[in-house]
Amino acid sequence: MPMLSIYVADELDELVQAELPNLNLSTALAEHLTALLRCEHDRLICRDCSAAVDFAAVIAAELERFFVDLMRKLEELVHRLGTAEGAARVARDLAINYHVPKAKDWVLPRPTRGERAAALAQIVADMPLEADSRRRHPTARPAPKRQPTTTEQPEESA
Repeated sequence: MPMLSIYVADELDELVQAELPNLNLSTALAEHLTALLRCEHDRLICRDCSAAVDFAAVIAAELERFFVDLMRKLEELVHRLGTAEGAARVARDLAINYHVPKAKDWVLPRPTRGERAAALAQIVADMPLEADSRRRHPTARPAPKRQPTTTEQPEESA
């Protein structure tokens, strides 16, 4: 086993001797180095005081904050009778505000003109027939009534 020399600051050495008089520095160092080598880094530690930070709790809190903000924004959209396209835009814009790396480059989903036309045609086809056999959207204004046009009466021949 190789022999190593390590240097410890005087203040740290005095503190260790006072607080942990029976500590075997070689064993403590070997155990710590072994733990570092197989560590998966799933814990955060404060650089100043070495206190452990619950990484999962930090992530959960941020995800919860994102979710609550998203639902509030979507609620506004729903009350304005927004679309799924609008919901996608709201989600992407909020992700950009939260500095999600891929959010800026994400292309918003949109139907093609053909898909949109087919969907609208299906909506119209599913509507009940009116008396005049024309399918009309329930929110559409009634067609303007045509005024009879005055045409010249043919002259009678004698």
